[in-house]
Amino acid sequence: MLPQTPQLVQQQQRLQNSNMKASMSRVTLVTAFVLCISCVMQAQIVLDKRYSDARALHDMATLPFDRIAKEGNETWVVAQLNPAPYSGSAKIAGSPPQLRTYSHGTWDALVSLRHAPGITHGNYTCEQLLTYHGRELDIDSVYDPLDKGGLVLCRILEGSTPVGVECTELYLVPTEWKSFVAPAYVTYVQEVAGPSPSRKEEQDALVSLLDAGNPVLSLLAFRRLAQDQSVAISVLINAVKRSNGTLAASSGYVLLTEKRFDTELITSQIRGIASESNGSGKLESLTRSVFAAALFHGKEERTATLCSALVPVISRSVSNTEINAGERATVRSILSDIEVMLQ
Repeated sequence: MLPQTPQLVQQQQRLQNSNMKASMSRVTLVTAFVLCISCVMQAQIVLDKRYSDARALHDMATLPFDRIAKEGNETWVVAQLNPAPYSGSAKIAGSPPQLRTYSHGTWDALVSLRHAPGITHGNYTCEQLLTYHGRELDIDSVYDPLDKGGLVLCRILEGSTPVGVECTELYLVPTEWKSFVAPAYVTYVQEVAGPSPSRKEEQDALVSLLDAGNPVLSLLAFRRLAQDQSVAISVLINAVKRSNGTLAASSGYVLLTEKRFDTELITSQIRGIASESNGSGKLESLTRSVFAAALFHGKEERTATLCSALVPVISRSVSNTEINAGERATVRSILSDIEVMLQ
């Protein structure tokens, strides 16, 4: 072997250093790529959770208990949807600007609103027509439980082939409300849906249900009161103040989307609630209300104006109120998303 000259040794060291740097650069790029993918996946999980929450607020605020009671023999159940891994990914173009999407999965009935269904589990295959041109976001565009799973109130088609869930009408239920839906329906039909001797007695009954201990029932009572022109807004505001969590958020959503209230009045009242928040999660609940309202009604001038006015109100309260760091970060993140939606 020939002796290595100092120049050769230096050259080899430079090559080794260069190769090490190149290897480190490749490792850095791979690491950065993995971290980027991880961040994207985490962001998508947060967004899906946010959209799922918004849809649940919307769906619980629009539960059709009155219609269900009138339909007689229809079977409605609270069911768990378990979509197949690639449910909703197969889309076939139709007449522009339409797409057909196919959803697959299994369902399990957990509890029935009335009589027990003849079948309690099975498969579902649903075809949906999505039209994108010139329309606002609909609930299935935001979060579709047929493709992403969830707890839903749905109708079981027992006389059809195949037997299964009615795919065109699903109401996403917050997981923590699973045990409240059926009892709320029974009480609602008995005490609310039927004719009342007088408007005052009906209002008194509804007001008593605001603190009934069943959030589904309380929300339905809140909605009926909000739609009654003779009910003072103070009754509703006090109910929001007393509530928390998803009930406060869904009640706030009803308040923001009920057109009979003046936007300045609502803004003033929400400002008062926000300023009185003391770390109980109320600011986060109000922000969830605004997010859902902006998401589903942001193209309406009234709602857009109201949500735009409430963003700085809640933002100031976040800065001036003693809340934990987690709630502060969540509220600010949601407010940022609202501002983007309203642009």
